[in-house]
Amino acid sequence: MGGKDWNAVLNTMKERIVFIDEGNVFVYSTEFARAVQESDNYYVIVTREGLANLPYSVEEIYGIRESGKYATIKQTYNELYHIYGKHSPFEKAATTNKP
Repeated sequence: MGGKDWNAVLNTMKERIVFIDEGNVFVYSTEFARAVQESDNYYVIVTREGLANLPYSVEEIYGIRESGKYATIKQTYNELYHIYGKHSPFEKAATTNKP
């Protein structure tokens, strides 16, 4: 999701997972924060800056490590890891599925 018409697009989305890249400056606005808090969507926002207008849990902030780049093939292997806390990002999912 991105662009000038983000609000119109967001209003048409219900119970979705929405991915937003850091190049979209609207993520820092109060209008966007209000729209997010009033929606039933789940947001994945990729940014290097803090989002002061949005509440978020330090348990849900992740970084991405990459390794294994090859010059001409350009294959990349990425790993998701917690920035804050000692829990594995997949630990909760793995433990909740046990009988």
